[in-house]
Amino acid sequence: HFPASACSPYGIEAVTPDEFLLDLWSLDSREMLRILHKQAADLRNPPQTLDDVLTTLGQTVPQFIAQVRRQL
Repeated sequence: HFPASACSPYGIEAVTPDEFLLDLWSLDSREMLRILHKQAADLRNPPQTLDDVLTTLGQTVPQFIAQVRRQL
C-alpha cells in the first residue's frame, strides 16, 4: 500500500490488483482469457479447471473475475 504522497512525485498511480487486471482486460480481453485458460491447463498437482482457477482468484480479485465470468 503506497500513499499518494509517495507516488505522485514520480507520476505513479497506485492501483488495486482488481483495477490493474480490469485495465489489462479492457486492453485485450481475448489475450487475458487465453492466459487464464493456459494457467488452468498448466496446473497439474492438483489439476484445476478454468472454473477452479476463477474461483480461487475471485477471493483476491472479485471484480475482475466477475467481469471474466460475464464474458464466458
